[in-house]
Amino acid sequence: MNYTTLNLGDAPVNVGYDYSPREPEQWNALTGEGHPGSPADVEICQVQINGVWIGLESFSERWIDWAEQTLLDAHARDPREGEEE
Repeated sequence: MNYTTLNLGDAPVNVGYDYSPREPEQWNALTGEGHPGSPADVEICQVQINGVWIGLESFSERWIDWAEQTLLDAHARDPREGEEE
């Protein structure tokens, strides 16, 4: 799990989330087998405000969508993104 701080209005909130990097398309030209790849994905798992973990049902879908997109954008700007380990 990854953790970062985002804002909810003027209040900082700690967010725990899972991140899956983009998987490129891969095909074997000889056999035609492979997979079409997948886009990067973020799923918010936890939100903490003032040291208290708050259930995700307490947040609007709009805020969760914004938070997930913000995190995806941050990973996309990361120069290490896409490096092989």
